[in-house]
Amino acid sequence: MSEDLLKQILVEMKDMKKDIRHIKEDVAVLKEDVTFLKEEQQQIKQAVLETSITVNNLSVIQGRQQQVIELLSFRTIDHEAALKRVKLTS
Repeated sequence: MSEDLLKQILVEMKDMKKDIRHIKEDVAVLKEDVTFLKEEQQQIKQAVLETSITVNNLSVIQGRQQQVIELLSFRTIDHEAALKRVKLTS
């Protein structure tokens, strides 16, 4: 092999090493990004779970409030009827 060819091969190898170094750096950055995204995803899952629990609690409270409203409505109608009876008898 000629010396020029060997020099050319060495230059190519150096370029390849640089490229490989850059690729390794890019992979390291991508790994950091993936780790960050996994952490964020976990936080989002936790927030969704907490929101779900809160919505369920609100639903229970709303059901109770609806029962109270119905009871108060019944009592109001009952009181109105009692007042009419009182007015009719007086």
